[in-house]
Amino acid sequence: MYSHTGRNKQCERKTNTCFYSFSMKNLNTSQTGTYYCAVAACGHILFGNGTKLVFEDEGNYLVLVYFLSATWIFTIIVVILLTISVYMTKKRNSHHSLGN
Repeated sequence: MYSHTGRNKQCERKTNTCFYSFSMKNLNTSQTGTYYCAVAACGHILFGNGTKLVFEDEGNYLVLVYFLSATWIFTIIVVILLTISVYMTKKRNSHHSLGN
């Protein structure tokens, strides 16, 4: 860190340590990535090492999305097959009743 000392306000390198706490609420997967802290002082910009934000549950959501998609497709296929079956049954019954 650099700090101003004395009356001439020149920068001197010191071995001070600075901590800053940054909180984020209502996180979602679009906010994943590496966040860096930057301090501008005395004509220099100092960057921190970065903190990586990762959502580990993302894989579980993908499994759920795939499962629900497959279930939805299966349901659509069953509805189509049942509709065809009802149509064929009614068609067969109408031809049978005309023959009597």
